[in-house]
Amino acid sequence: MKVMMYTSENCAYCEGAKLLCSTKGYEYNQVVVGRDMQREEFLEMYPAQRTVPLIFVTEDGLTSKIGGYQEFKKWAEAREATRGMTL
Repeated sequence: MKVMMYTSENCAYCEGAKLLCSTKGYEYNQVVVGRDMQREEFLEMYPAQRTVPLIFVTEDGLTSKIGGYQEFKKWAEAREATRGMTL
C-alpha cells in the first residue's frame, strides 16, 4: 500500500497526515503545493479541491481518493478494524 498526498508548508493537517503515515508504517510520497508544483496547477488538476492535504491511497493496484486528514484518519481506523477481523 502506498499513500500519495498533496500538502503545503506550515499546514497542521498535512503534518498530522504525515505523522499518521509514520506511526502506522504507511509508505508515502508528497507533493508540496507552492514548492513542487504551483497552486494554479494543483487547482487545474483538482478544481473542486480548495484545501490540503489531499490524500490518495493505492492498494492492490487500485487508487482511491481518500480526502483530507480527517477522512484519512477514519480510513486508517477502518482499515485497522477490518484487518483485525478473521475471515
